[in-house]
Amino acid sequence: MSRAQSATRAGIGYGSGPRASARPPGGAAGAGERRSLLLRVTDAMIVLGLISLSILPYQTALSLIWLAALLPLLVHWRSLSVRAVDPLTAGLLLGLFALLAVSWWVHPVPADAAITDPAAFPTFWIICAIFGLTLLARAALFGDTARLLKVWIPVGLAVAFAVLSVERFTPLFGDAGWCRVKGRADTSFNAALVFSCFTYLYLALWPRLQGADRVIAMGLVSAMVVVVLFYTVSRSVLIGTGVAGLVVLAGFATARPPRWTRAAGGFAGAYLAGILISLGLIQLAPCAAYKSVGMLGQVLAGGEIPADATSINIRLVFWAIGAETWAQAPLIGSGRWSEIAAMEAFPHDHVHQQYLAWLIWFGLPGLLAGLAFLAFPLPAVLSGTRGASRWILVAALLCLPLALFFDTFLRMPAFIGLHIGLGCLMLGLSRGGARPRGPDLSTDLPDPPSGDEILTQS
Repeated sequence: MSRAQSATRAGIGYGSGPRASARPPGGAAGAGERRSLLLRVTDAMIVLGLISLSILPYQTALSLIWLAALLPLLVHWRSLSVRAVDPLTAGLLLGLFALLAVSWWVHPVPADAAITDPAAFPTFWIICAIFGLTLLARAALFGDTARLLKVWIPVGLAVAFAVLSVERFTPLFGDAGWCRVKGRADTSFNAALVFSCFTYLYLALWPRLQGADRVIAMGLVSAMVVVVLFYTVSRSVLIGTGVAGLVVLAGFATARPPRWTRAAGGFAGAYLAGILISLGLIQLAPCAAYKSVGMLGQVLAGGEIPADATSINIRLVFWAIGAETWAQAPLIGSGRWSEIAAMEAFPHDHVHQQYLAWLIWFGLPGLLAGLAFLAFPLPAVLSGTRGASRWILVAALLCLPLALFFDTFLRMPAFIGLHIGLGCLMLGLSRGGARPRGPDLSTDLPDPPSGDEILTQS
């Protein structure tokens, strides 16, 4: 690294210590500082914008995220290199959007069909591709992503938890006591998935967490369970969160005892505490929707589906309709509009199963492209991290795909944006922020390369 590059890196990013006060030679300190401020502010805006999907309309949250991603790219466009974007990652991310945009011409919507869902039209998927490509390019400019997440995830989740608590227990948002709260977001599932993904993302920083930070991590685990089980009654997300929790325990097991036993015990205890708190709150503030959680437990335990388990039984009906629709064109599907047409007898316009929906939309290529989209951060995570961090990042990545077995979330902008943003943060961690490259959970980490260094070297 040249002296100028070293000096530029010293004045930017999230580093601390003597290097943080150094200045680039040649009177460039002011430009370096302004660039650093822009990157730091927009880094925080991206993290908080993604978390705000839990309580704000997706139009507001995604606009904030896109603006925070775009501004630094416009400022530094002369210094950007196409090599900053990995072709494999870009292909995995953009393939689904390209395929579903093309599907409009392969499966055009009939002229007499009264379909207003944007997912049936190419414009929606083109916008998704632009959003995804912008965030993917912006991911190359993250500084110390681990420190960024360490600071802002607890802040963002604490604010979101406070808003959901106010809504659950006061009439400020309308119906007091309604048990599936969502703030101003489109669905209650937003909060459930945001808390699940970002809590596990914070846990992936375990090698860099010490003392109070680890207490905060366990508090976030309990809060996550309360949000999923008590505040939103999100059974599909609850299953995904539980399976991901087993992956987290496996990640802690990669470290040498007694460190992993303490970490695993703390995680399991925090998860159990969240369940007990939720059960206690259910007794204090009962709601009819909580009955469905007990029914789900009965089914998962191998019992018969109760006759009054409406949501479970209706999904079985929807899946049967979806399978029949896909069977009519198994290779290339029949378009999103055909799913809507098949569900016209019901108050829902989707089959409540994302993988089946992809088969309907574009057959086997649609399913493969969808799986690639879900896995787009995975190559970087597997190659760039080891030990507990790798396992826990995989757990964070699993929450949405597991929930998709029970709903069609990826026809809505909020969940598409959440997955893209989460994946890009993982790309930043995989460049160095989630290491060390070893299983020791207590090892201190070196400072990772910053976004400004990438700009300087490109």
